[in-house]
Formats: sequence, structure tokens, C-alpha cells
Amino acid sequence: MKKILSFLFITFITIYSTSLYLSNENSNSIDQAISAKKAKKKIKISGMGIGSDTDPQNMRNWFSSRLVDPSGKIPTNVRANELEFAKTLPKNEALIENWIARGPYNVGGRTRAMALDIKNENVIMAGGVSGGIWRTEDLGDNWTKLTSNEMLHNVTCLKQDTRTSNSESTSTWYYGTGEAYGNSASGSEAYFYGNGIYKSVDNCATWESLESTASNTPDEFDVWDLVWDLEINTSVDSLDQIFAAVYGGIYKSDDGGDGWDKVIGGSNNAYFTELEIFEGIIYASLSSDGGNSKGIWRSENGLDWSNILPEEFPAVYDRIKMSVNPLNPNEMYVISVTPGEGQESITFLNEVEQTSLWKYTYNQSDSSDQMGTWENLSEFIPANDPVSNFNNFYA
Repeated sequence: MKKILSFLFITFITIYSTSLYLSNENSNSIDQAISAKKAKKKIKISGMGIGSDTDPQNMRNWFSSRLVDPSGKIPTNVRANELEFAKTLPKNEALIENWIARGPYNVGGRTRAMALDIKNENVIMAGGVSGGIWRTEDLGDNWTKLTSNEMLHNVTCLKQDTRTSNSESTSTWYYGTGEAYGNSASGSEAYFYGNGIYKSVDNCATWESLESTASNTPDEFDVWDLVWDLEINTSVDSLDQIFAAVYGGIYKSDDGGDGWDKVIGGSNNAYFTELEIFEGIIYASLSSDGGNSKGIWRSENGLDWSNILPEEFPAVYDRIKMSVNPLNPNEMYVISVTPGEGQESITFLNEVEQTSLWKYTYNQSDSSDQMGTWENLSEFIPANDPVSNFNNFYA
């Protein structure tokens, strides 16, 4: 009997030790996998188990804690009671009625560019990264495709010359090509190389390629193959001044796109670039991989530029979007993907992105390099909430 008990005890100890060893091995493997994914700046997650390294289920636990009563138990029929209570809540039908799907449907591709014709608000232009240029004259009830079959259909930005000094200006449109981030909503790195900028002088009826931006070599990369943004300086009447944010830098044209000069950019090509112009003030951004050209730049003439990026801004930043407050031109808001810092949010691909939101206030009497003050508003970005989670993916 003693031999049997000894054998069972030794067997138990062996099984327990093996299980503990395998558990530690699995734990180490998981830790290594998480570290590897963090190194890629994106962390895959599953379900509601969103958390930290020390407690990967902390969000699940947090949601559960909101359901328990003072005794620590979840009340019986709590879900049914919740649904009954929801029926008594007032509804704001206006919020629903104010949003109507306008198309184009199933053929437009992911729409990255949209503009209302300044001469007729019923006319809407839309550009898709795989669908080309589309036009509607009845607020979206019917759409017509304007890009011909031989033209590139990967539209990334679209601008109308809104100067009303003459009728010809408002009939001039430009669109840029080249999807540099990912065309498909279900997969990243689906690049579409473009071929520069296209221009229309007859209110989008016909389009012509700008030779100054077209390499016409689809098998060889050119900086004009990836156009992030276009902006027209409508405060200048004497020139057709256009700015283009392309791979590696910012370019300026004073003759409607016939010739271009590089105004920002060096030997280190910034992958992400962006532009914003309001009342003649030009802002440009180049991602942190841009060497000496990285940062957020401000200019009042397109020739002289000041880097106003604050020292407190995250060290690593990818794409930046900027917007000037139309009620206060001295205020400019910046939102950027900032791996390693900022507010975490979950993309629709179940990946973690970190985003930062900053506010810049220009001060004419400020003699510092920033020529104003910066305020970090990142904490106010909605994040990790099933209802209001901010998703910056593929913007």
C-alpha cells in the first residue's frame, strides 16, 4: 500500500511540475509575442480583453465591475431590465434624419477626397483611392464617373480654385494620385502608385495630366507617384499658386502646376507630408523620418518657413492632419499618429494605434521659435470605448 501511495505521490509531483514548467514556457512565449508586436507599433488584440501587459483582461474586468451590485453579484435579469429601461429613453430623431447616405455606391472606392462646388452647392465631387473622380448635380441622388478608363483611378486629394475674382478660376480643379498608406479596408500595405497631378479647366468635364508631375513610368518610383495633399493659396490673385505635399517634401507652383519648386524637404525623405492654408497662412508637416525637414512648418509667403514644432511633441510621429479654426485664424489644431505616446485607440482591424491631439495658438509678439503656444489635448481623444472609440486608421 505504501508503495502505491508513494508512486501516486511521485506521479502527482511530476505532473504538477511539468504543468508548471509548460505554464511558464507559455507565459514566456506570450510575453515574447507581445514584445515583438509592440516593436511593430501595432498590437493585435481579441474580443474585449483589452489591457496592459500586467493585466491583459483589465477592460473586461472593468466592464464586469460596472454590472455588480453592492453585494458583489450581478443582479438577476440585469440585461432584460436594461433593455426595458432603454425603451423609455428619449430619442433625438433629428440626429438620425440629418445623416443620409449619398453614395456613390459600391463603385466609388474608399472616398478620401470630397468637395462642394463653390458655384453650386448641389454639385458634389468625390474622389476614391480606387474608384476615380465622381460628380453629382443633385446632392448625391445620381452620380457620374468623370475619369476615363485610361486615366488613373487612385485619387487621394481634390481641390477647386475657389477664387471668385474671375469665372475661369472657379472652373479649375486639381486632383492628386497615389495611395501611400493602403487601398483596401481589409488589408494594409496595398499601395497604389500614382502619376502626379491632373487638372481640369472646365469644371471637371475633362481632365489633363500635368506634365511637370507625370513620370509616366509605372515600373519606376517617383516622388510624384505619392501625392498626399493639394492646397491652393486663394489669397494671391496675381498668381495661380498651388502647394503639393508629396513623398519627401513640399512643392510650390506659381503658374497653375506647369513648374514646381521644392520649398521643404532634404535628403531624408519624409514618408508622410500634409498641408493646410487659411487666409494666406501656410502650414506644412513632414513626419519624423524626414531628418532636418521633419516637423510642422509655418509660412506667410511660401518662401520663408519656420519650424514651430514644440519640444514636448512626441519624438515619433507619422501622418499629421492640421486644421485652422475658421472663427479664429490664430488657432490651429494638429492630430497625429504618434507610436509610443498619446491616447490609445482600437482600429477596426483590432489593432492599437496611439494618437496625439495638440492646439497651436499663434502670437505675433512671441519671439520664440514656435511664435506662439502649444497645448496637449490628447487626453480628450475618445478611446477604448465601444461606442465612442476614435479610429484614425486609413484616414
